[in-house]
Amino acid sequence: KKAIERAILRANTAIIGVPSETRVLDIKNFGSKFLRPIAGGSRMYPETDAFPVEVSAREFENLKKQVPNIEETQRKLESEIGNKQLAEQMLRSAMLPTYKIITEKSKAEPKFVAAFILEKMKDLRRSGIGVDSVPDDVLTYLFGKYAKGEITKVAVEEIVKLVPKSAVEIDKIIKEKGLAKISGKKLKELVSSFSEKDKSLLMKAIMSKYRANIDGEEINSILKG
Repeated sequence: KKAIERAILRANTAIIGVPSETRVLDIKNFGSKFLRPIAGGSRMYPETDAFPVEVSAREFENLKKQVPNIEETQRKLESEIGNKQLAEQMLRSAMLPTYKIITEKSKAEPKFVAAFILEKMKDLRRSGIGVDSVPDDVLTYLFGKYAKGEITKVAVEEIVKLVPKSAVEIDKIIKEKGLAKISGKKLKELVSSFSEKDKSLLMKAIMSKYRANIDGEEINSILKG
């Protein structure tokens, strides 16, 4: 029974992707074969390939002062993000320092920042886009443009896809790709320029052409008004 359960688990894992495992050369069959699972983060023994680091009593006391309060950090993240699952992911993510820099300096909505750098950037990374080479200060500048209402959420993604390396490059992309946000009086004029009378068709026509330039909630408000 246990063997069948393990076989089912492995089959389900294979559907998602290549299982995390250590393999060994199989000379007889000209390939490789399973050796053992890769140890997870729960293993408790010291890393055998790393030499121990000796610290003085003074250094040790300084290190103890820098130990973060995990419970307090999690409560703060849940309060900021407003989503427990996202907050827990962020707490355990290597992107936490990036999240803190962006939210503190850009004043962008924490939930959007968290969802973008945890989920959207992960999807882009899997697509082969080198999002990790975008510097934190450049991401901060980009989210600052969003926070000021100069670009939309869709535009943020479109810009990151082009892997900008500087603020100047971001401004250039916005101008050349026509990604500036359309809102207020200009958006009302844009809506009036379309001939469709049916609101659902009108919405579809506008969004298909200006998806990266328009905030969905704002155009909904205009159409309802």
